[in-house]
Amino acid sequence: ASGPGERSGGRSRAGRDLGDGPVAEGDRGFARDVGGDPVEILAEEPDFITVSSFSRKATRDLLGKTSSAVVRFRGFESVSHIQDNIRALGWMIGLDREAEGLVGGMQSELDAIAAGAARRKPWRVLLYLGGRTGGRRTTFDSLLSHVGASNAAREIGLDGSAPISPEQVIALDPDVIVLGAET
Repeated sequence: ASGPGERSGGRSRAGRDLGDGPVAEGDRGFARDVGGDPVEILAEEPDFITVSSFSRKATRDLLGKTSSAVVRFRGFESVSHIQDNIRALGWMIGLDREAEGLVGGMQSELDAIAAGAARRKPWRVLLYLGGRTGGRRTTFDSLLSHVGASNAAREIGLDGSAPISPEQVIALDPDVIVLGAET
């Protein structure tokens, strides 16, 4: 997929299921939903395909054998990685300024939240996604540090996406628990 409007190829099921909010609103501009199956993706005859480091290897290998350029995004552990990915995608589709504007807006909002954090006691926050959490080296952890909060999962040494039991959640007694949509 290259972008909303005439430039659009398609979006994944994950994109379709974003719910509400500014990201979902922009995503509604995509012409078609395309599943994660390589055959469905290739049927669209895209100029390029974006995949991530967590896309299935078999999918990446199959897509790599086509005439479409396959661009693999690798960094997802921090806010700066996400911002770099936005910039890279903007460059690929000729929307450099728009991508930079999106990153700038994101950074302004993070800075405003961080400024407010200076006026309150830092929150201890825990992500809970049906038995998993985000420890160090996750976008969630990076986001918390940007806004002046602390990741309670760090206190028990969790790294990356990690399992966490309900008993551990209770013992941590965080100020805030962020629940996933399916939790």
